[in-house]
Amino acid sequence: MKHLLLSLFLLLTIFYSNAQNVGIGTAAPAEKLHVTGNIKSDTIKVNGIKLPPDAGEGKILTSDAAGNASWQDGGRIAGNIGYGVWGDCATNASISEFQPVVDSVDEFDRLGQCVAISGNFAVLGAPGANVNGNNGQGSAIIYEFNGSKWVFKQKIYDLAGELSDQFGNAVAIAGNYIVIGCASDNVGAVSNQGSVSIYRNNGTSWVFMQKLTDASGAAADLFGSSIAIFGNSIIAGSPGDDVGTSIDEGSASIYRFNGTFWVLVQKITDVLGAAGDRFGSSVAISATYAFAGSPSETGTAGVDDNRGSVAVFLNNGTTTPMIQRLIDDDSQGGDKFGSAIAVSGNDLIIGAETDDVLSNPAQGSVVFFKYTGSSWQQVEKFTDVLGEAGDNLGNVVAISGNYAMAGVYLDDVGANPNQGTAFLFQKVGNYWRKLQQITDPGAGYNDAFGSGVAIDGVNRRFLVGSMRVHESGGGFFGKVH
Repeated sequence: MKHLLLSLFLLLTIFYSNAQNVGIGTAAPAEKLHVTGNIKSDTIKVNGIKLPPDAGEGKILTSDAAGNASWQDGGRIAGNIGYGVWGDCATNASISEFQPVVDSVDEFDRLGQCVAISGNFAVLGAPGANVNGNNGQGSAIIYEFNGSKWVFKQKIYDLAGELSDQFGNAVAIAGNYIVIGCASDNVGAVSNQGSVSIYRNNGTSWVFMQKLTDASGAAADLFGSSIAIFGNSIIAGSPGDDVGTSIDEGSASIYRFNGTFWVLVQKITDVLGAAGDRFGSSVAISATYAFAGSPSETGTAGVDDNRGSVAVFLNNGTTTPMIQRLIDDDSQGGDKFGSAIAVSGNDLIIGAETDDVLSNPAQGSVVFFKYTGSSWQQVEKFTDVLGEAGDNLGNVVAISGNYAMAGVYLDDVGANPNQGTAFLFQKVGNYWRKLQQITDPGAGYNDAFGSGVAIDGVNRRFLVGSMRVHESGGGFFGKVH
């Protein structure tokens, strides 16, 4: 009996009842069950959980390293926290390994405006980055895949950079070389002539190797607006280059590595070019061919202004003439066919970001071409059946092996205007099929997801840029199953 009375006394010292409320470890229970201290249980079944402190509409529950939970503003949470990941539901059955990346960047850096990926390395441009107090000087961020995830490797920028250079407005990578465009770079006293910087992987880090400029360049040429690399060949576009008396007709320059330096092989222009074509706004290069887009090219003046076209040249290390001009089979004025180009072997994808689809102006499209043994021929055209006006499908494109991608950076998703999406395609036989439309699970309005796309068909890893996510931009890695 003494033991029983002692047990009851001890229980009453920690268990209190106040009307209908029960307290454990507290003499003033404020809820039906009020516990002061930790609770340990094998199973708890509840209908709902409330954490009042700092709660608010749209906030996300996160935890620190010690496991303490708290509510945070969703707009300040990086990546997919609170939203799930690619591959965790039927709508994302084709992709996985969702990994968002951001840098400690400032507002308006536009990280992810352009992206590139090759093997275990990837690079994201941030042309609006503030470098040493120079707003808009620009930078680029390199990531490395360590076997399980992508990790920050290095930030690069022009050591001689200046205000508003926009270093990182275009990026490309192949093997041990990274190429960065700096279209607004002042060359000497020549404003906005533009330049291209090349970095080499020395096994430990990426080191500056060489800067390319157009020896015959002039103000506002914007050399480096577009770049591409394949093997020992680089092509760089100058859409603002004046050709003769033709203002902004545009040009592109092809370089080849001679074992020591990258040297100019040929400066190419459209033999049928005219003022305002902006030839070189987009470029692509393969082992055999070089391509340059003229999205503002006009077929018949006043009828199909800004129809757009793509010029094809041989890439054989010597000076060669233009061998073919590509246009969309059902092109019309305003399409801007050639706004983006990418090539892989005998397959080519071209964006027409302001193509009108049915009654939707500037919905956009992408067109696939194939080399038939004698020429490049159109295979098929893709438009989004659920697309809307102003989506701008095809603002950027990428292709590698049997996979291709296209950005739709102004796509409205639900109630979020300009949230952006990207399309993933797979080659089946001789044709390309939509594999999936990709979205950022945690995106918001005006994120511009799809501002940059890149894919490595060998490893099936891809990267999507979102230049306005979290205001400063970011990138999203994934893998095709």
